[in-house]
Amino acid sequence: MLKAPGLESMGSDDEHAFREYLPYADEEPFEAAMGLLRAGKQRKSKRRLQAFLVRHPLHIDTYHHLGNIAWDAEHLTQALKYHEMAYTIGRLTVPAGFSGKLPWATCKTVPSCGPATAERWP
Repeated sequence: MLKAPGLESMGSDDEHAFREYLPYADEEPFEAAMGLLRAGKQRKSKRRLQAFLVRHPLHIDTYHHLGNIAWDAEHLTQALKYHEMAYTIGRLTVPAGFSGKLPWATCKTVPSCGPATAERWP
């Protein structure tokens, strides 16, 4: 049975992040797919992200990006399914009764956030 990634403290009592659960070597295929996406090669990126999910079926960011690709292609039902899966994984990750903070839109908590994506966040 698959298990959601869990949370870890970010240094303060109430600020947490999704636990990184990818071995470093496994980040490379995801980052390569993100590079293709940033270069506007959505079809190639989509194929790589789908292949990545075979090995890492609980990777929230992958579902998020696949949902965005589907949305851009106006495949709205498919986009909704991908985004719902990311949401479900996130819900399963956060324990019942959790009252801390999840500052999702920061580069500290988004594995694919680098210089190219950081400028999009406020």
